[in-house]
Amino acid sequence: MVERRLRALDRRLPGAMAGDVEGIHQVRVASRRLREAVPVMAAGLTGIGRRKLERRLRRLTRALGPVRELDVALTDLAELSARWPETHAACATLEARLRAKRERAFREARSRLSGQRVRRLREHVGALIDRLTDAGDVAWTDALAVHLSRQAEALVAAVDSAGALYATEALHAVRIASKRLRYALELADETDVAAVGRLIGRLKGMQDVLGRLHDLDVLASYGRELEIEQQVQPQLEAGLRQLVGEITRECRILHARYVQRAQALIRLAGEISARVAPRLESASEASQF
Repeated sequence: MVERRLRALDRRLPGAMAGDVEGIHQVRVASRRLREAVPVMAAGLTGIGRRKLERRLRRLTRALGPVRELDVALTDLAELSARWPETHAACATLEARLRAKRERAFREARSRLSGQRVRRLREHVGALIDRLTDAGDVAWTDALAVHLSRQAEALVAAVDSAGALYATEALHAVRIASKRLRYALELADETDVAAVGRLIGRLKGMQDVLGRLHDLDVLASYGRELEIEQQVQPQLEAGLRQLVGEITRECRILHARYVQRAQALIRLAGEISARVAPRLESASEASQF
């Protein structure tokens, strides 16, 4: 499992380091999947520097985060400009600003991800793969069961904390918790123990709602920033105000959709804790005999 995720990372790294939009996105996805797999697969192994490896993976994910955020904002802006032609001039001004930000963010990411750092990360993951190969068929499903239960509990806590209010940071925490639980479920899905494709699909559906909400909220914040920081022509100012207003209305619709499904998300997490995790624990116990 770790090797497959490392191959996915390796395939996309050259494109990401060259600034490719999809490459950057896929490197972040691959690094997140590795971050979920490492503590599970390395359970019980010593001398591998697990926490250091997790920090290296986290550094990779975070370094490319601002670039990815701006890539998504630019994509969404192009879509909205086509949808609302009367905001075209405002969108063009905002696009120029975002492209300049993206260029700076990419330069910063490149400086933080030197070739030496990336090489050390790959070597570290490779060393873990060697240890896992030497260990043979280690019963790691028990560690996955514990990990799944913790991620399910974290999702419930995030949903409870968010409540029904439109609070950007709290909603983002729900999104991250659901994403981590989904990646943990993908590990379970690669075993012969639990068929969880349906659960993964339901989590992905909620992630899509929360992801769109987050992305539009970020774009609206860039629009407000431009309104505040620049003296713009009245027509351009009106276009910016309309753009931000339309985005905000769409965010409210998405938030209402999330609130309607929040309890279903809690029930889904409960199903994972009650049904999937015990199956993994039982498989671990059986493998010891």
